[in-house]
Formats: sequence, C-alpha cells, structure tokens
Amino acid sequence: MVVKAAQRRWIAVTSLGDLLDARAAEHPDREALVFPDRRMTYAELAARADWFARGFVGLGVGAGDRVGILLPDCADIIAAIFGAAKVGVIPVPVNGRFKEYELSHLLNHSGMSVLVTRPPQPGGTDFPELVDAVLPGLAEARPERLDLADAPDLRQVLLLGSEERPGYLPEASFDAVARAASADEVTRRAQRVKTRDTAIIIYTSGTTAAPKGA
Repeated sequence: MVVKAAQRRWIAVTSLGDLLDARAAEHPDREALVFPDRRMTYAELAARADWFARGFVGLGVGAGDRVGILLPDCADIIAAIFGAAKVGVIPVPVNGRFKEYELSHLLNHSGMSVLVTRPPQPGGTDFPELVDAVLPGLAEARPERLDLADAPDLRQVLLLGSEERPGYLPEASFDAVARAASADEVTRRAQRVKTRDTAIIIYTSGTTAAPKGA
C-alpha cells in the first residue's frame, strides 16, 4: 500500500497591505465585504484602504504610530485597518462597548496620535458623544493639531461623513490631505513595512481590570 504525502500549499509571507492589493489584483470584482447596507468588492476595498493610507501619510502619521478606530460595524473599519497597516501605521480597533473610563485608558495607554470615528447611525452608539465626554477640551481645540491634557499624544480626531463638529477634523479636510499626499511617499512607506513589524494592537474587554493591548 502506497500512501501519498499530502500536498503542501505554500503561502508567501507578506504584509496586510500587500495581501489586500494582491487579492484586488487577482479578483477585483469579487465581494470582499458584505454588510446589511453595503457590499464592497476587493477593488473597492483596496481603493478605500489607499485613501486612508494617503490621508494618514498626509497628516504626518509616522511608521509605528498608532491610529485608533472607533466605528460602528461598517466597511470603513476594515478599510482603515488595511490602510494604516499598508504604510506602517499600527491600527488600534476600539471596542464599541467601551465606556468613558475604558476609552480614556486606551487613548493614553496606546499612545494613539489619531482617532477615527463617525456620527451615530440610527439606533447606534453616539461615539462622538463618548469622545466628547472623555476629552472635555476637544470642542475648543484646533482640529488640525490638538494639544489636550487628557490625551497628550492625540493630534487629530477624524470624523467621517458630512457632519462637522468643533474640535474634529472633518472628512472633507482629510480627503484634501489624502489627495495632496505624495504617491511616491506612500509607495516608499509601503515598501518599508516588514513582516516582523507590529500589524495591529487589539485590546481586551477589560471586564476584570483595565483593558490590555495585545
């Protein structure tokens, strides 16, 4: 009896950004994400991730810097994660169930320089209201360059969508920065990302103690 060895499938070790770009090149029209209100192909997801990547570079977010992502369940959570990782920025998804204490702890413990959020959806959590409670001086601050005692590392709070709020960097301004960002610089940043670099930091729920990053 002859037993044939199982064929091994080798997968190239690569970064999150390259992984998405490769899939978008191979299967641009295949569905990558399905949400109740939106479907997104790999090509669309890659384009949205590129937009986030250019915007982060345009804001001056450096390799190894942290970007917090406090969003409802939507495609932009995934796009922001891939966009940040593509240029060596470390995405920090924020648990949507966190209360003021937990968010305050995470803002400072992670050392995030940018926080991405958006206005509430019908029946959803009002994340900007939560941010305002944690950062009482935000409304009086300059959105282009924050200087807050409650979060000394935080430089911008990006508000996606068409709404504008005091202290928040509106999406229109982020879009302008993304459009102005050097394509060559984005490419150079992507090429410098190494597989041993930190790809993402996820915090525990903090049910028995303060949330811990992993």
